[in-house]
Amino acid sequence: MARARRLGLAERHLGLAREFLDGHEFGLCLDTIIELMCEEGIRVDEEFYREVADAAGKLGLKGEKVERVRELLNGGR
Repeated sequence: MARARRLGLAERHLGLAREFLDGHEFGLCLDTIIELMCEEGIRVDEEFYREVADAAGKLGLKGEKVERVRELLNGGR
């Protein structure tokens, strides 16, 4: 969440993700961050991408979610 904040994800969006984190809904937390980063078109760095890929693998999130983040490496706002 801290890296998403530094990359430009708004506090209001982080609050939603934090609610899932506080409720131990780690998959929903990560999914929310991914969806919001993609919706906002926020460009990510390689480190953020690696962290998302690692966490997604541990949580069993679908590869297409990680691919959406990969697209933000070269695009975004």
